Amino acid sequence: MTFAPVTLHGRLTLLYAATLVAGLIVFAAVVTAYIDRSFKSELDLRLMTAARATAAIPDMEAGEPRVDATDRRQLQLIWGSSLAGAVLDARRAVIASNVPLIPKTVVEAASAVQNEPEWLTVTTPGKSLRMAVVPLLAGGHPAGQAIAWRESDPVEDPDRLAVRAFAILVPLFAILFTIVASQVAARGLAPVRDMAATVSGIEAGDLSRRLPPPARQDELGRLGAAFNRMLDRVQAAFERQRQFTADASHELRSPLAVIRAEADLALQRERTPAEYRRALHAIVEEADRLESLVADLLAAARAEQAPAQEGIADLAALASEAASRVEALARRRDVQVHVAGNGRVLVRGRPEDIARIPLALIHNAIEHASHHGRVEVAVVTHEGWARLTVDDDGPGFTPAELAHATERFWRGDSARGRSGTGLGLAIAAAIARSTGGSITLGAAPAGGARVTIELPLSDA
Repeated sequence: MTFAPVTLHGRLTLLYAATLVAGLIVFAAVVTAYIDRSFKSELDLRLMTAARATAAIPDMEAGEPRVDATDRRQLQLIWGSSLAGAVLDARRAVIASNVPLIPKTVVEAASAVQNEPEWLTVTTPGKSLRMAVVPLLAGGHPAGQAIAWRESDPVEDPDRLAVRAFAILVPLFAILFTIVASQVAARGLAPVRDMAATVSGIEAGDLSRRLPPPARQDELGRLGAAFNRMLDRVQAAFERQRQFTADASHELRSPLAVIRAEADLALQRERTPAEYRRALHAIVEEADRLESLVADLLAAARAEQAPAQEGIADLAALASEAASRVEALARRRDVQVHVAGNGRVLVRGRPEDIARIPLALIHNAIEHASHHGRVEVAVVTHEGWARLTVDDDGPGFTPAELAHATERFWRGDSARGRSGTGLGLAIAAAIARSTGGSITLGAAPAGGARVTIELPLSDA
């Protein structure tokens, strides 16, 4: 499989291969150093053993080392054919040796050793010698030296062989590692490629496709699950946007059509001032309705899409204020509104947002209360929650309304047909949920409808 360094597959391949090759180079260096150290340690041990054995052979006569024929045969056995050895007296004279000519540098280096055995490295023209020197003592005084030495080049041969071997093997293994790393990277990235193929096939018109469930709960599995959750949220947002657009276009069409019809009708022929006033009055009413609808649409969209803003609101005070704002509507419908509370009830949220909840609920209750009826509003606290309850004595909720009344623009049957924009309960529900609260629809104890909102109390 081909790869390019600019791709993730190429970068992973190069990273794997570089890591393995670097590890192999470090391994080669360690092995070469170990071989070198092992051979040199073994040579030093052999040289010192031979030098000590050599020092034990000569006899001391009048403070001078002496070697007879038997001693020479023993020395030849100690030195063998692989080592060079010699016995020197205190005047650097050679008493015994297995080489015809001892290098001058060996004699000078050995003569400098007086009391303790030592390892030395000396150089001669074209050679490097490793030697072990053991002093010969007579009465505690230096009487000569026992020497064993060998060229260092044979010791360095295994090092050179190891270096040559690794110089050949490292490039070969680098090529092999690159091929293997490419296959490993390709296999590891296969789920990512599948995700990319699925994601590239998802379009704004078809957000229902999802990544397949992960086979394992590893990093890629969690990534796929997180991406599916993101697609769920995106699809939900698109659905809300599509529904909002459809609802808005449907609801805006009606008042605009009335305005256009009234204007066209007024322009068809000359009208009396009274007829013009009637047409303008109808246009103003529809314009007011249109303005209210646009305001509610914006509020509904903001409540559903934006998280709750920080702040503290007094729900009891806002409920009383809402009852005052709809007082004209209540008088027109001859409905009494009674608000009961137990002092300040502080909840989380911006006051301007929270104020929409009691206003929408009380307005909705007045619209559906019976003539000469009554609307009861209560604000209480219960186990860390603020509870706003609005009861009316109207026809109550039908089963369909209990299921759909908090949806935007939904209107029930004719027995409880909604007037206004059809957004009041939807806005109240969205604001309540954005603060972590809830909305409940049900029947009032004395008949009619009951809407209950619960909001979390503020910690302040």
